[in-house]
Amino acid sequence: MKKWKKSEIVFLILMTVIIIAAACVLFFIFREYHTGSDTYESLQSYVFLPEGTPEPPSDASSETESGTQPSQASPSPDSAGEFYLAAPPVVDFDSLRAINPDCIGWIYSPNTSINYPIAQGTDNSYYLDHMYNGAANACGAIFMDYLNQNDFTDHNSILYGHHMKNGSMFAGLADYAQQDYYDAHPALWIITPGEAHRVNLFAGFVTDAESDVWQVSFANDDDFQKWLDSVCRKSYFKSDIVPTVNDHIVTLATCSYETATSRFVVMGIME
Repeated sequence: MKKWKKSEIVFLILMTVIIIAAACVLFFIFREYHTGSDTYESLQSYVFLPEGTPEPPSDASSETESGTQPSQASPSPDSAGEFYLAAPPVVDFDSLRAINPDCIGWIYSPNTSINYPIAQGTDNSYYLDHMYNGAANACGAIFMDYLNQNDFTDHNSILYGHHMKNGSMFAGLADYAQQDYYDAHPALWIITPGEAHRVNLFAGFVTDAESDVWQVSFANDDDFQKWLDSVCRKSYFKSDIVPTVNDHIVTLATCSYETATSRFVVMGIME
């Protein structure tokens, strides 16, 4: 029988500890993702699509549309985007605000995994690691910049969400780097307690955490127009939508991984 050297025993113990530690980390990550998916899926019971709207296909995070009444065959891929955008969802804000009074709206991107409540805190930190219901979780929440007016009346209203590896939250924004994806998903809905806004998308690109994309207001129309022209030139996809100084812009932002401070943004005009 082989007699183990002390160095070999130490190495085996060390490797065993590393394997156990890695397994624990993976377990906790999986549990965070699972809890987050379950929590946000349960909130979709407060959102109802128009009667007759077919159920959207499953996505990477296995999220579904609660309250859907599928009575028709699914539309073709070429028409799916416009089909789902024919009418806005109806949102039970009384119930959502009973859970969290920070609720200011709901964002719904048809035929994708983006279907979440929007919160706004007193800073841009809390909802990075707290879900909509206040529970600590790496999924965080979709939230509006605390500097914005909560009625989306600023020149530029900014919504943040994590780029989760299971495709949830705002991970899908990165797909707007491709023209084909934009063509299939040219708009989305933002519902507030008072109105339903179709958001027509016009730009998507990688930017930096220190860029001027995060500017929420402008001193005059000339400055605003220069900013609009600048972001349109940066877009990875082509759009027929041309924003003007009379429009209210929504910027959706998530992490990108070109550098430590890279962000992927998708921008649209609120109707």
